[in-house]
Amino acid sequence: MLVFHVATELSPLAKAGGLGDVVYGLSKELVRLRCKLHIVLPKYSLLPLNELSRLHLLGKKRFSLNGDTLYLDVAFWEASYEDLSLILIDPEPPLAVFKRKSIYGEEDDPRRFLLFCLAATAYLEKMSPSLVHLHDWPTAPLAFLLRNSRHRTLLTLHNLLHQGRCSPSTWTSLGLPLLSEMQDPCEASLINLLQLGILHAHQLTTVSPTYAKEIQTPAQGYYLNPLLHKLNFKLHGILNGIDLNYWNPYKDSALPFPYPQNSLPLIQDAKAKNKAALYKRLGMPLSERPLFGYITRLDEQKGPHLITHGVKAILELGGYCIILGKVVSPSLDELFSSLKATYAKHPHFHFQDGFDERLAKLLYAAADFIVIPSLFEPCGLTQMIAMRYFTIPIVRATGGLADTVYDFEDPLAEETKKVGLRFYSMDPQEQEQTLKRAFLLYQQRASKESLFKTLALQDFSWKHSAQEYLKLYSQKTSLSI
Repeated sequence: MLVFHVATELSPLAKAGGLGDVVYGLSKELVRLRCKLHIVLPKYSLLPLNELSRLHLLGKKRFSLNGDTLYLDVAFWEASYEDLSLILIDPEPPLAVFKRKSIYGEEDDPRRFLLFCLAATAYLEKMSPSLVHLHDWPTAPLAFLLRNSRHRTLLTLHNLLHQGRCSPSTWTSLGLPLLSEMQDPCEASLINLLQLGILHAHQLTTVSPTYAKEIQTPAQGYYLNPLLHKLNFKLHGILNGIDLNYWNPYKDSALPFPYPQNSLPLIQDAKAKNKAALYKRLGMPLSERPLFGYITRLDEQKGPHLITHGVKAILELGGYCIILGKVVSPSLDELFSSLKATYAKHPHFHFQDGFDERLAKLLYAAADFIVIPSLFEPCGLTQMIAMRYFTIPIVRATGGLADTVYDFEDPLAEETKKVGLRFYSMDPQEQEQTLKRAFLLYQQRASKESLFKTLALQDFSWKHSAQEYLKLYSQKTSLSI
């Protein structure tokens, strides 16, 4: 089986968020399962070329985009990273749109990634893949561009909030035909690139089973829910995994005290030592109080009002609270500046502005609880990483959080899935009651030890996810719109 992933991120080479981790982790596992695979990626100027091996030029091609008025010159490169085969697409001047300082965030992002899709189409049309796997709106147009080829396409919806809305002229200026099916369902003057991909992809996946259901509702469908409900015959929810080699508390160099193997009492002892090391690093007093951690980007999706209320409740209940995150929404600057100012001198509170992955690993290992009060969460990796480090997750039951964290007091949940605490409402009061239950759990040694044993049983590797994708790759589905 020959599969091409077409993506805009690949961790750690080109990473802006979780998408890069998914493309890397899934691809590594698919290769391990003997799937022949190539990853098609823009040749960003920020790519660390010194970390690639066997980098060489495959060739160059000129495309006429709009009659004789606009041409695209592209260099195609091949390289390897670890055991992954890469195809790098490099548009040349005057359309060198990937010679920027960041992956996203440019005003012309839709045009940049459309140029990438056009070049990728030319490359793929010469190949004979079993399947072309697309990721989110930047590569979704390929499902349309490859519609007349024999290539089957699968589009993964990582986060429906981002849909590639843009002016019709962005599309037509590249010589592409404007279709009524591209019209954005929310703003009639715009086109929607993700919608186009959803219509033309042979298969759709999301990154958790619950999220696959949620995006068919008005609350989380962002105006695409009627279309997704209509096409749910080709929509599948497959939970993401994490890289167990990277997130490995037994060999993690970021931990002053890596965990010992096969001994829960010694693991608990290592967690206590890591907590002491973290407090020393941050200048916080050592105490037997429970430590609650937030490891997150700080935007509207992550439940900012629940985070600020949670911090207040934790400190009033006598706990420690550490936030490791960066405010990425300007509208939230005042909210979190106020939070920092309010508790600036509180001995049990620390706000680390920005993201430090080694510090994050230490917090995962040191914390007793990780709090994830997201308003929506397509999959979520934080709760999986927390459990890998034997830290109890407290989550709002949405998306992948609902699929991975069942409440330890839920009489209807399977015993092997009772790994944390969960609440359902966006009302801060329900969250506060859940935090109070966490304080009680912290004092109950037998319940905590039982929960630790359940955490030890969890497997969030990519193995199961990759096997599910291989099944979809093999399905000979027909496209019905």
